[in-house]
Amino acid sequence: MASDSKKAVDRSGIHPATAARINKLSTESSFRYNNGLGGSYIVEPVPIYLQTESEEVWSNKNGAFIVLGRDRPGNRLTGYGGVGDTQAASIDIVVGRMGSKPKQVTEEGEKIFAEPDIKIDAARIYISQKTDVDDNFNLSDGTIGSAKARSAIALKADGVRIISREGIKLVTTTDKLNSQGGKVKSRSGIDLIAGNDSAGLQPLVKGDNLVEGIDKIIGYIESLTEIVQGVVTAQMALNTALASHTHVIPPIPVVGPPPFFPPIGSALGGATLPDPAVITTATSAVTKFGGNSLPGLSVMYANMVFFTFNYLRNPSSSMYILSRHNNTN
Repeated sequence: MASDSKKAVDRSGIHPATAARINKLSTESSFRYNNGLGGSYIVEPVPIYLQTESEEVWSNKNGAFIVLGRDRPGNRLTGYGGVGDTQAASIDIVVGRMGSKPKQVTEEGEKIFAEPDIKIDAARIYISQKTDVDDNFNLSDGTIGSAKARSAIALKADGVRIISREGIKLVTTTDKLNSQGGKVKSRSGIDLIAGNDSAGLQPLVKGDNLVEGIDKIIGYIESLTEIVQGVVTAQMALNTALASHTHVIPPIPVVGPPPFFPPIGSALGGATLPDPAVITTATSAVTKFGGNSLPGLSVMYANMVFFTFNYLRNPSSSMYILSRHNNTN
């Protein structure tokens, strides 16, 4: 199991002969010549870099390297430099080769030669004229996909911070041709991928369009409230009118001519037929419901269909709330 802590001074990977000389130093000499305080010299294990013929290497005794060479994400046969391509120049800036467990020699005392290891080297800025950057760093495709045989700059460390005092822009698709002379055929976006897993990647929301869309929904809800209020008011008027009248109970004929129904409003056995005022009130309520509410509901339904299509379903619409290019999980 990996440990969550590491010794501040760890010389476990240095050459045995060097370790023996350090152990022979007096306490005063060790403190004076080998404490590292204030940027002073300190002995630590630094792997020997396996350099190729085309590389120029600048390094120090504490594991900092700048390698000017050709595309080489791993051993000497990797990358476009490894297969002999031209126009594949690279600059590899590395600190901490072999990561948390650097070694100069094996347990048997044999020298260890280190090659670029993108996975475990502590921190790196890699610049290449032609490389497969996503494959080299084992990056998820996202919606942009993996770049092949393209120039690239990659930064990798435990923590990467891009700091600006005034502003930061992430800009894509600025030129018509790429570094290999090919046409840039499509507009690429920006993928923000947490955990190097693009399975749940979704488009970012366009804030202004979202606010406008929510405002429209609120407006539709207010319109619906007014329509429903109108329906309820009309229904209450109709209910009041119907509750204030009595039904006529016609006599049951035994034999003879058809039953006689008196004119509206005339008396018959203490009961009356609906008064004309009742009919007028009911007609008015029905007119209000049918004349105002139904068309209002129809207009509102049409508005909702329009809203759904333009804001939520149609990526080519200028009102679409999702970004067509930029994504995150």
